Amino acid sequence: MDIMDEVFQSAKQAFGFASQKTGEAIEIGKLQLKVTQAQAEIRKLYEQIGSMIYLSRKNGSDPSTMVDSLVHQIDRLSAEIDAVQARIQQLRQLIKCTRCGAQNAKDALYCSRCGAPLKAAPAEPEPETVSEPAAEAPDATENQPQ
Repeated sequence: MDIMDEVFQSAKQAFGFASQKTGEAIEIGKLQLKVTQAQAEIRKLYEQIGSMIYLSRKNGSDPSTMVDSLVHQIDRLSAEIDAVQARIQQLRQLIKCTRCGAQNAKDALYCSRCGAPLKAAPAEPEPETVSEPAAEAPDATENQPQ
């Protein structure tokens, strides 16, 4: 392989890496837009609940059925947001601290914000001990007076 082939191969690898990262950045941007839209929809639903409660108090009606429906929609949107944020973390190769919620590099051992361990420490193998066969202890009944 001559030097031009090596340069071409290196450039091809760099282009592939850059293409992959660009694709990931575009996907993250789309996912973040989804999160923003879902959060805006949740805010609208909160406003609808507030208006409904106000009008029901004013009119003396029971808004329970309609409020339950809106709460269900909020729960569904919140679950969608959680799933999308998990996908964003995966693309960014981040993990979330279980103690404080901070984002950390996937290979980090401790949280950069609170210092909590992020992963269970790998178990160290116990040193192998070679045990010699124990000499048989004399039978305790043999030494007892009868």
